[in-house]
Amino acid sequence: MHSLPPWPAALLRHLRSHVHVLLHPQRRPPTAAVAALPTAAGLPPLSLPAAAATLPAVVSLSDPERRRCAQAEAAGGGDKEAVRAYFNSTGFERWREIYGSMMKGVNKSKLLIRNAAPRSRFYAFRRIREDEGKEQRYCIQASDMEGQFQDGKEEVIQAWYMDDSEEDQRLPHHREPKEFIPLDKLSELGILSWRLNANDWENDENLKKIREARGYSYMDICDVCPEKLPNYEAKLKNFFEEHLHTDEEIRYCLEGSGYFDVRDQNDQWIRIAVKKGGMIVLPAGMYHRFTLDSDNYIKAMRLFVGEPVWTPYNRPHDHLPARKEYVDRIINRGRNEAVEAR
Repeated sequence: MHSLPPWPAALLRHLRSHVHVLLHPQRRPPTAAVAALPTAAGLPPLSLPAAAATLPAVVSLSDPERRRCAQAEAAGGGDKEAVRAYFNSTGFERWREIYGSMMKGVNKSKLLIRNAAPRSRFYAFRRIREDEGKEQRYCIQASDMEGQFQDGKEEVIQAWYMDDSEEDQRLPHHREPKEFIPLDKLSELGILSWRLNANDWENDENLKKIREARGYSYMDICDVCPEKLPNYEAKLKNFFEEHLHTDEEIRYCLEGSGYFDVRDQNDQWIRIAVKKGGMIVLPAGMYHRFTLDSDNYIKAMRLFVGEPVWTPYNRPHDHLPARKEYVDRIINRGRNEAVEAR
């Protein structure tokens, strides 16, 4: 059983307040950081062997999650594969979601942001250990992008509540009277949107900033229309099946237009019309569907973090971790805020 050196109470409080930085599972606790902690109280730093011996005692000051982090460090001896295997065997869900899906070239802070992991915005500013052993600081938060590039967005993105008609899915399906929705309502559902310059997307610095901030390393362009999409009618029908993805769905309309239908907190359908210049991000775990409008044409850019995974999970798939996280983070939060406002 390790015990802490005879440090003063001020340093122990310092350890308690900073242990979450040292022992977060996405960082893997470096003994060098523990060795340097005594300097905060004006004491000499620990040697690395002493820091390694002290680490379990430091963790004992923290909550069970942090203790598991230190156990994994001890089990893995600093090796990423061994640490990952430890968490896989012990059922640590967050580690599996982040490291288990890690792909080469995907920055860890950006992957955290994409998955909306708890405290991800905080850790985006922390030094993230890269696979090759380098450390970098990323000073752009994904959240900074949410309020950017909004001028004229209402001209290319509109939203309204849908009727219950079974008519052609490509019709607008407005209620009577029409019920348009402020775009801020979409933000409450976790949806991001921007207006960009689709006429010069190849040189658009704003698009580059979004991709860099949110880690969208993959990009392709697809045309959806009867002339260019084989089995057009069948595929359009498939697109219109209500489903979710375990990753974000990011679409940037370069030409044409289309409809993205999503559910609000009360499970009512909202239709989002996106035209040329509109970019939209649907969060992981959100039920949605897509269809063209009566013009039957859209040219869209698809973006993704790392190698793309387009797997749709048709409703119901409420047991998926991505769905549970979306419900907890968006649906339940919205309902609680509505109750508090009464």
